[in-house]
Amino acid sequence: MNKKVNDLAMENKTVQLVNLWHDFEKEHPDENVDDFCRYHLAALEIKKEKPATESEKDFALLPIETKLARSAGRLSRFHASYARKALVDLDLNHLDDFLYLNALSRLKNPKKSELIYENISEFSSGIEIIRRLIKLGLAKEFPDTLDRRSKRLRLTPKGQKVLIQCFTKMQELNFMVYRLLSTQDKELIYSMVRRLDKLHTDVYEKTKNKSLTEIKEVFNHILS
Repeated sequence: MNKKVNDLAMENKTVQLVNLWHDFEKEHPDENVDDFCRYHLAALEIKKEKPATESEKDFALLPIETKLARSAGRLSRFHASYARKALVDLDLNHLDDFLYLNALSRLKNPKKSELIYENISEFSSGIEIIRRLIKLGLAKEFPDTLDRRSKRLRLTPKGQKVLIQCFTKMQELNFMVYRLLSTQDKELIYSMVRRLDKLHTDVYEKTKNKSLTEIKEVFNHILS
C-alpha cells in the first residue's frame, strides 16, 4: 500500500514538473533546461522574501538590468568597506591594494600598465596604488631588460608576507559576506556571474580605448 502511495506521489510530481516545463517552453522558446532550472530557483528565492515596503515595491517596477546593477554595485561597496576594516592593521588602505598585490603575484614581473589593465583600473588611480605599494615596501620597480624606457614590478619579501596575511583575512571576510547563501546558491550564482565575467573580459580586451558606441558594436557582434 505504501509503495502505491509513494508511486502515485512521484507520478504527480513528474506531471507537475512536465507541466511547468511546458508553460516555461511556451513563454521562453529559445531557453534550455539549465535556464528552466535557474528560472524556478529564482522564483523560489522571491517567495522566501519578506513583504516589500513601498520603496521596495517601486524598486521592483524597475527594469531587471537596473535592479541587478544596483544590487551588484551595493554588494561591491559593502565588500570594499569591510575589506578596509579587515586590512587596516596591514597598512593597506583599500581592497584594491590587496587586489594589486594578488595580481602582481600571479603576473610575476609585469609592467605597470599590465598590472593596471589586469585590475581594470583607471591609469591614474592604478599609478597611485602602485606608488603606495612601493612606498610601503611591498612592491619594487626595476628596469625592463628588453625596453629600458619601461619599468617592471615585483613583490618584495615583505609584500609576499603581507599577501599571505591578506589571504587569511579575505577568506574570513568572503565567508562573512556570502554566509547567508547555501553552497548550492553560491555555486549557482557563480556559474551565472562567471558567464558575464568572461563576456566582459573579452569585450574589455577589444575595446580598452574605444568609445561607448564602439563598445556596443562589439557587444552586438559577439552576441549576434
